[in-house]
Amino acid sequence: MQGKRETAIADRRARIRAAAKEALLRAPDASMRDIAEDAALSVATLYNLFTNKEAILLDIVEEELDQIDAVLARQRIDDPIERCRAVIEVSVSQFIRHAPLFRPLLGAIERQPTTPRRTAVMQRSASRFAEAIVQGVACGQLFDDVAPEIVARQITWGFVQAIRYWASGDLGHDAFRGQARLVVELALLAIAAPHARGRHVQRLAELTPALSRRARS
Repeated sequence: MQGKRETAIADRRARIRAAAKEALLRAPDASMRDIAEDAALSVATLYNLFTNKEAILLDIVEEELDQIDAVLARQRIDDPIERCRAVIEVSVSQFIRHAPLFRPLLGAIERQPTTPRRTAVMQRSASRFAEAIVQGVACGQLFDDVAPEIVARQITWGFVQAIRYWASGDLGHDAFRGQARLVVELALLAIAAPHARGRHVQRLAELTPALSRRARS
């Protein structure tokens, strides 16, 4: 049970996150001072509760990851391949649904140097894929010639690249979803057991024409 001090700190952090969202919606390059003004707090208070601007932005991203985890938990998908696909589908849908916020937010994070906190957020994302891949190996749908953690990391890196292009405006919503789907299907095809390859080949055949048209446009 939280004490009064812990509750007050949690409330202020939530207030700062909400202010950061408002500031980013107005200006992608919003500063700590802009966020402090929106939160009606001093800049010093922001730095007491968050190391820097990136820490605030990553807190918002982790809130979104919590929501994605909640959606995935409600879906209760047993098939490990479908779970990998669901991680992509739910994540992309959440980002697109809040595109006015997440495009500037993710762009702002990209402009910051890489930090251990950002790496930890990426590892959290990769763990979703790794768990599903381990289960896919256990049920014979996937091979473990390559460690599941490595495959999961590659899927995450590919997904992050798609996010970067989408956040910068170089990919529209449909192209973003298509690229994200392509990343997971190619990675899973590489380790698919012979009897399971067909489902990935079929999905890639469905994706390729649309992606080829977008590449030429």
